[in-house]
Amino acid sequence: MNTNTATPAYHPSVQFVQTSDKDKARFHDVIKGSDTAMLVTHCGEGGPIRARPMALASLEDNCDTWFVTDGSEGKVAEIQQFPDVCVTIQKGATFISMSGRAFIHHEREKIHELWRDSWKTYFPKGRDSPEIALIKIEPTIGEMWDNSGVKGIKFMIEMAKARMQHRTPADMDHAKVDLHHSSMPMKM
Repeated sequence: MNTNTATPAYHPSVQFVQTSDKDKARFHDVIKGSDTAMLVTHCGEGGPIRARPMALASLEDNCDTWFVTDGSEGKVAEIQQFPDVCVTIQKGATFISMSGRAFIHHEREKIHELWRDSWKTYFPKGRDSPEIALIKIEPTIGEMWDNSGVKGIKFMIEMAKARMQHRTPADMDHAKVDLHHSSMPMKM
């Protein structure tokens, strides 16, 4: 059951950009190759924001991301009240940030589909534990900073040159990725 229906409110500084299919594919591949992400939620009006590591349960082709949680935990109440969230991932020297809308789901069929035996540590009754809830993130915009491989070597050289020239180095490879569902490439 999808419990959030409000339209996301975007800050005026959020700019949606034309994104190449190559950038979207790279973005997806970094997430797909990761086991853990940081989920960032709001604690309340004017309150702090919180981040916590979460195991990735599933990643869809359009970058919708699923997590499993105990439905009685504070993050569920935070999401229900303030569904705009951020997810961050680091894989080696590549960093991902995606902002979007979170939804709490309790459908047993989806829980059974995503179930992993390793979750029994947290849910001893197994996939039918009544406290299990799923968090689905529908991202709208993502950013990726890639400093891996040859790019990392080039960036290190740029940092050294900038230091010798008393200037700020150029940024590492950075892409903004439009993740609105209508803009995602279809996989054939």
